[in-house]
Amino acid sequence: MQAKRTSTLVMSLAAMFFSLLLIPSVVHADSVPSWMTGDFYGDAPYDVLWFSPDSEWAVGLSVNAIEHITDSWSSCSEQIYYCEYWDLGDYLGGTVDGELRHWNGTDFIVEQTFNGQVEPGGQITKVLADYGNFQSWSYEYFYSFKGQWSNQWHTDGSVYGWDEGNTITGQFLGSWFSVTTTTPEPRTIVTLFSSALAVGAYVRRKRNW
Repeated sequence: MQAKRTSTLVMSLAAMFFSLLLIPSVVHADSVPSWMTGDFYGDAPYDVLWFSPDSEWAVGLSVNAIEHITDSWSSCSEQIYYCEYWDLGDYLGGTVDGELRHWNGTDFIVEQTFNGQVEPGGQITKVLADYGNFQSWSYEYFYSFKGQWSNQWHTDGSVYGWDEGNTITGQFLGSWFSVTTTTPEPRTIVTLFSSALAVGAYVRRKRNW
C-alpha cells in the first residue's frame, strides 16, 4: 500500500510538471531579451517603435495620456505685435498599449501585447509665441509609465517628448523612451513546489486515515 501511495505521488508530480511546461504564459527570469531595455527614439511624444538588433522582432508602444494644465498665462509686447502664451501642468494618468511582433518571413506577427498605465505627475510645458504674421511653439512633456506584457514581462519607462516648430518651416515631433523590461521570479518552480506540498499533504492525510 505504501509503494502504491508513493507511486501515486510521483505520477501526480510528474503530471503537474509536464502540464506546467505547456503553459505559454510561464517565462523564466533570464528569458527577457536585453534589447527590450534601453533608450529608444520615438517619432512623437506618445509613440515609439524599435527593433531587435537582428530586425526579427519589433516593439511598438502607444500612449493615451490625460494632460492636466494647472497654470496658464500670457504676456504681450506693447512696442511690437508679439504675444507669448504659457501652459504648465502634469498628468492625471492614462493608458499605454503595445505589441511585440515577430517577423515570419512575410510580415510582423503579434506575439505578445502590452497593457500599461501612465503614472500621475510628470510635467507639461507649452509655450506658444504669436508674432502676428506667423506663430511658433515649443511643447515639452515628461512622464512615466508601467505595465505588463501578456507573457508576464514587466516594462517600466520614463519619457521625454517634444513638439516644436512654426507655421513657416513646419512641425517637429520626437521623444526618448527609457524603458526597463523584467520578469518576476520563475513561476514554474514556485508553482511546482507548492503543488508538491499540496500533494504531499494529501497523501499524508490519506495515510493517517
